[in-house]
Amino acid sequence: MNDSGLIILDEPTDGFSKEQLTHLRDVFAELACKQIILVSHERELEAFSDRVFRIVKEGSVSKILAG
Repeated sequence: MNDSGLIILDEPTDGFSKEQLTHLRDVFAELACKQIILVSHERELEAFSDRVFRIVKEGSVSKILAG
């Protein structure tokens, strides 16, 4: 258990197979952490999420889109 209740992961799944991505849901459940912030390009992980934010770049400006 993480004492702070927060885990932040930046691209932790680089090179993962589909099976490994699916197993990640089990790993997150075992961690029993209150909040996990996950930065990823893997669309498959969106199904694990309560909330998804997308960052898009328009010209030289980055915008956050809440999903």
